[in-house]
Order: sequence, then structure tokens, then C-alpha cells
Amino acid sequence: MVQRQEENIHFNIGANLQRGIEAVGGMLRVSEERLFFQPHRFNIQKKELEVPMHQIARTEKAKSFGFIPNRLKIIEHDGTQHTFIIGRRDEMIAFIESNRGE
Repeated sequence: MVQRQEENIHFNIGANLQRGIEAVGGMLRVSEERLFFQPHRFNIQKKELEVPMHQIARTEKAKSFGFIPNRLKIIEHDGTQHTFIIGRRDEMIAFIESNRGE
């Protein structure tokens, strides 16, 4: 990840990004400007994901197995969805919602 000089990372947290049937493990970094997911090298799918805050239309809460409150859905303006399995979900949603702009 190339960090911009003015970029201040507010979350640097282990997360899984759901890509098809694979839950890709890695690190999710969230700043006021963007979300950046960097997979661990042990995954099959190793492509990084970067979503600028201005591209996020909304966030949604979801549950794993129907009862574990640990999923965060990021929905972009073009309809693209990204689902993360994370801790501190509510804190992250509040931060994203306050920084995504409208």
C-alpha cells in the first residue's frame, strides 16, 4: 500500500473479504480518503482492493451464519458490493458514514 503523506489511517485491522466462496484474509486500512484491503500472501486470491470514500453509497450490517454480528457490506454508487468479516464493525460503519460524503 502506498500511503499518501497526508493520509491518516484510523483503522488497521485484520479482516476477511468475501470473494466468491473464499474468505480472503488480510488487513483492512481505513482513512478519511479510502478503504484499502491487502490480502495475506497465503491466500489464493491476492488482488488488493481500494475504494475511495466518495465512491461509497452506503454501508450495511450483516451476520455470519445468521447470528454472528460481524459482517460489513460496502455498497458503491455503481452497485458493486464488498463484504468484510471484521471486529469493531459498528465503529467502522460510523467512521465510514461520517467520511464518505454525499
